[in-house]
Parts: sequence; structure tokens; C-alpha cells
Amino acid sequence: MLEVLRRPLSSSQLAALVAGVGTAVALYCLAYTALAGRPESLLGALAWAAANICPWLLAIEAGKRSPDWRGAGIALAAAGAASLLLGYALGSSNAGLLFEALRRLPALAASTAAVALLRSRVGAGAETGQEIPLLPRQIDWVRAAGNYIELRAGQRTIVHRGSIGAAERDLALHGFVRIHRSTLVRRDTIARVRPQDVVLRDGTHLKVGKRYRAALAG
Repeated sequence: MLEVLRRPLSSSQLAALVAGVGTAVALYCLAYTALAGRPESLLGALAWAAANICPWLLAIEAGKRSPDWRGAGIALAAAGAASLLLGYALGSSNAGLLFEALRRLPALAASTAAVALLRSRVGAGAETGQEIPLLPRQIDWVRAAGNYIELRAGQRTIVHRGSIGAAERDLALHGFVRIHRSTLVRRDTIARVRPQDVVLRDGTHLKVGKRYRAALAG
């Protein structure tokens, strides 16, 4: 089960997860407040869930995909800020800023623990040594996604257990070049190199890291 949760979600899967969990929490809030004798509106319950649940779900997904803890930390901090802003914007927060920030510390701690668990390689076993399931010529580019890599082959995205460093070693002799700390590209798919990114033949734009620009010029 944990291995399934570690895998990156597609955009549609993530949207469905956030919408489903947010709705379930809102319905729970409706039932709880009704039983407590202080019923609230459905819109109010949805606003509370949107401000207090949804940002953390997005942060957990971003955190497990990030190639390092720096990126995961930024995602968690952004979730905290988004939760505060949404709380005030949607009317689910009405106390002072300090109180509202402190009230979100348990969610921050729980989300951090979830990211740590999902990023853990404990129990990965021999899976980390599996060969890339595509031929190098079939792969256009590769992106890190936490403990996984995403292999982009035309319109397909294949998620594979492994690190971007291991993929770089495996693909170095097949015309792949590192353009970012989290991205590899097959050279012959590149149509144009620009100061901040590369444009692939299919129109995809990929960001170029400063330290990797020299490799593209070579």
C-alpha cells in the first residue's frame, strides 16, 4: 500500500483526490456541527475544507515528488501560506494572524511526517536496481519525482522506481544530457536552446539550470 502511495499522481488523479477528500471533510463538518447543535452551511463547510485540507494534500504530493528536501520544504511552507490566505479569503478564519498560524502547526507537522514517510526508501529492496523499462531511443526526457522518475516517451509517461542520478548514469552513453538537477533530455529531441530553457521538437519547454548550461553548449 505504501509503495502505491509513493508513486506520483497524474494531474487528474491529484485533482480527484483533492476534490474527494475535501468534499468528504466538508460533509463530516456538516454532520459534526449539526450534531453539536450549531449547524453550518454547505458552502461554509466546503470553504473550511478548501482552506485547511486541500493545500496540505497538494504539498504532500509536491513534497514526495521533489528531488530534495529543500523543494519539499518550500512546498510545505507554501501550503501553510496558502491555507492562511484561503482561510481569510473564504471567511473560514476570523482570528488574528498569529493564532491562525499556530492553529496550522499540527497540519504542518502531519504533512511533514507524511512527506518523510513517502520519500523514505526503507523497504525498497531490489526495486531500486530495476532496469529502465524502455529503450533509450524511446525516451524523450526524464524528470525526477521523489523516489521515482518519470520517463516521457511521446504522449506517454511511465513512472519508474529510481533516482535521476542513476538514470543519468544509465543513459549517459545514449545521447542524454542533464539540463536541470531534476531533468535529463535526449539531445536529438532538442529543437532550440534558449538562455532559460530548451524547446523540444514536440513543443515542450523545459527549464535549464545555470550549472548545466555549459553541457548544452558542448
